[in-house]
Amino acid sequence: MTRLGFVPASSGVSWGSDPKDSDDEKPNEFQTKNGWGSLFMSDPQVLSMYSSDPQNPPHYIGRQNCEPLTRQKFLSLHHNWQQLLDGKKTYLRPPKNNRVAKDNYDDSVFVTPEPPELALHRQGPLSYLVGAAAGIPTFQQQYKILSEHYVCFRPIRNDGSQFYRAFLFSYLENLGKMQCSQAEVTRLMECVARSRENFCRLQWNNAYFSNPEAFFSSVVSEFEHLVNSVANGLNSDELYAISLQEISSSRILSLLRLLTEVHIRTHEVDYNRLLSIPSLQFCIQYVRPFGAGIEILQTRALSQALGIPVHVAFVDGAMKDGAVQVQCLDFVPQSESGVSRTSGSLSSISQYYLSSATDKHPVLPAGNLFVSDRMPLVTIFMTAAHTTAILYRK
Repeated sequence: MTRLGFVPASSGVSWGSDPKDSDDEKPNEFQTKNGWGSLFMSDPQVLSMYSSDPQNPPHYIGRQNCEPLTRQKFLSLHHNWQQLLDGKKTYLRPPKNNRVAKDNYDDSVFVTPEPPELALHRQGPLSYLVGAAAGIPTFQQQYKILSEHYVCFRPIRNDGSQFYRAFLFSYLENLGKMQCSQAEVTRLMECVARSRENFCRLQWNNAYFSNPEAFFSSVVSEFEHLVNSVANGLNSDELYAISLQEISSSRILSLLRLLTEVHIRTHEVDYNRLLSIPSLQFCIQYVRPFGAGIEILQTRALSQALGIPVHVAFVDGAMKDGAVQVQCLDFVPQSESGVSRTSGSLSSISQYYLSSATDKHPVLPAGNLFVSDRMPLVTIFMTAAHTTAILYRK
C-alpha cells in the first residue's frame, strides 16, 4: 500500500521468507528404466501424465527399491485412485524445496519437510527494524518515526492472510485487557449475528462449501468460543499458542473473510461505486482466496462489519513534499443508528502523516476500543510489499 493504495515494492526489511520458486515449477523428467522409469512410477497419477495410454501400460513397471508392478496390479491401483478422487482435484503436495533431489533420481529419497514459518512471532523492539534498515535512509527514517510512537512490533507471516491475522490477534489481545470484556463480547457477537442474517440472504453457488449455513454456524461457534475464552481470562501465552494452530486459525480467518464479503455484497450501493467490477466478482477474486491480500476497501468492510476501529501505519520508502513521513489511516465504523442494510455502510477514514514524536494523532470518537487518547486499540503496520506487523504503543 502506498498513498491510499497498495502496490508491490521492496520494504527494505523482511522478517519472513517469501517463496522463491514458482507454483508452476515441476521437477525435471524422470530417468527411464525398466519400461517406464523408476521413482514415483507406482503413482497412477504420474503414470497417467507420462503415458499416452495409461489403460495399456507395459507388462512390468519399474519402481525404485521395490518389486516391479504387474499390469494387473497397476490397473487395480489406477481404478482405486480414480474412485478415491471421484473427479475432484487435490492441492496437497510437498513444499517446493522439499521434493526429492533432482540431480540423481536413482539415489533420491524423500526429504522430511521443514516446519512452516510461524504464523505470528513474539514481540520485538522497533529499534530492531531501525537497525535492519541501515543503508536505506528513507525506510530507516520511517522506522525511527514509528519508534517514537510505538515500542514493539509483532511480525506476521506473509501468506496473504497477514492483515486478517494481525487484526484478529490484536483485537483479542486488547479484549483480554478490558475491564468490560464480557460486554464487548456481547456487542461483537451482535455484529456477527447481523452478518449471519445477511449471509443467509445471499446466494453462495460459487463458494467453496456445500452447505453454506452449516459452515457459517460452525466457524461462528469456534469464534465465539475463542472470544469468550479470552474474556474469561485466557492469558496471552495461551492465546499465542492457540493462534499458532493452523487449522483452527484458518477457519476463523475464513470467517473474517466471509464477514468482509457479506458486508460488501449487502451494501452494494456504497461499494460498487468504488469498484471497476461487480461486488460479487470482486469478492470471488480478492476476498475469498486465502492468498488474496487486503486493500482499503476490504479493511473498511471488515472494520464496519465488526464495529472495530483500526489504525494502520504504512512504511513505503516514499517522501511527501520532500520530507520523510509515515502515512497513517484510521478506520472508524459508523454507529449502528447511521447504518442501513443497503447504504451508509462505509466506515470513515482519517488520513494523516507522522514526521516526528511531536506530531499528534487526530481526535477520534470515544469508545471501548480506543485508548485514552482516542487512538484505536487495534494498531497495525504494513509495508508496500504487504509485510505486516502488530504495533504496540509506548
